[in-house]
Amino acid sequence: MTLKPSAEIRIRLRSAQYLMYMQTFLARAKKLETENTLFTDGLKAFEAAVAEVDASVRIATKSKMTINVTEADAVRDRLYSLLKSVVVGWASMPALSGSSAQLLPFVSEYAEAARPLADVIALYNLQTNTQLDDESGKLQSILRDMRRDGAESITKLQLTELLSQLETANKAVIEGINQRAEERGAKVAGALKAARLTCDEAYLKLEQVINALSVLMPSEPLTAFIRTQNDEIDRLDRALASGNKDEEEKNPTEGKPGEGKPGEGSSDQPTDQPADKPTPDQPAPDKDQPSGNDSQTGVVTPVQPEKK
Repeated sequence: MTLKPSAEIRIRLRSAQYLMYMQTFLARAKKLETENTLFTDGLKAFEAAVAEVDASVRIATKSKMTINVTEADAVRDRLYSLLKSVVVGWASMPALSGSSAQLLPFVSEYAEAARPLADVIALYNLQTNTQLDDESGKLQSILRDMRRDGAESITKLQLTELLSQLETANKAVIEGINQRAEERGAKVAGALKAARLTCDEAYLKLEQVINALSVLMPSEPLTAFIRTQNDEIDRLDRALASGNKDEEEKNPTEGKPGEGKPGEGSSDQPTDQPADKPTPDQPAPDKDQPSGNDSQTGVVTPVQPEKK
């Protein structure tokens, strides 16, 4: 018994799936007890290659700083919206006259205090759904101008703490973006692809050694290892063909590969397609228009959409 070829399966695995397959194979191979130098040397080379794939996958995955940036950005958006609502709300208060002005003197005072701050907001016209760096820069300018041109207004409207919190949240976003950039800076273009190629080469060499040992120096542990690994290869083949988790547990006779919805990691496509399913080159005919099907000849004539 020898190991089944798995190159066609491995090339279809997504990075995380590929890494798990290689790590599982490595863990099983390390349990084999042999003093054969070809095997031990091949195992060391393979272990180093798997570690390189692991490192490349970690770099390629979403940085944890992305979560921090997203959360800090959500906080600063809320704080800025609150600041804008307060300032614009007071600045747009209607002018009071007569007895109303005497009864509510604070209205005109607060409205007058809010206008310099409202002018700053209008000047930068910041939208919170803008690009992160653009929002960060505009917020820095808004906070600077408000403190420079409207210090008394900030005190009058009791906005000192709100501006301080907004500044803290803005700095958190900036620092998070910088840290994330530093993490990604370690990523070399094509590093993951190169790591997988190296790992495939090491896997193939180790596979050849194992197959040779199974013929020249057969043993029960080695046979059990090969049998287990071949079962794993078959399981992955069925899973990739079906794209369905349930299919992974089926026996080969219980379902044909290719049936069901194609999975993310599979390039296979279902073979049975409805004849009238619309495609980009042949749009679906209008229900009120002739279908273009010739019932006598069985030929489908594409119906061209009406030009507007």
